[in-house]
Amino acid sequence: MNPNDPQVVCVDRCLHGMDPHLCNYLAGNGFPTVTVPRDRPCVEVLSCTQAIAACFVFDYPDAVGLADLRNTKSQLPSIPLLMITVEHSEAVAVW
Repeated sequence: MNPNDPQVVCVDRCLHGMDPHLCNYLAGNGFPTVTVPRDRPCVEVLSCTQAIAACFVFDYPDAVGLADLRNTKSQLPSIPLLMITVEHSEAVAVW
């Protein structure tokens, strides 16, 4: 995969690792993906790719992951961000 090609960035903010189903589905439908591991700030990866969107995947949103989401939007406002959570994450809707 060429880093200059448009990509969807999947940002793993799950406590026990992200299920690869989302990235596999996107890649299988013609959207090259790159995954950002939990311990790496998203902005680092987005800054060196041709991201068309970033999907933040949470199982249980925490302060660190939400801060990374907020920081990413503030530093790279032109990149669309999606936030995907598991059921019973209603408290995030209020955040």
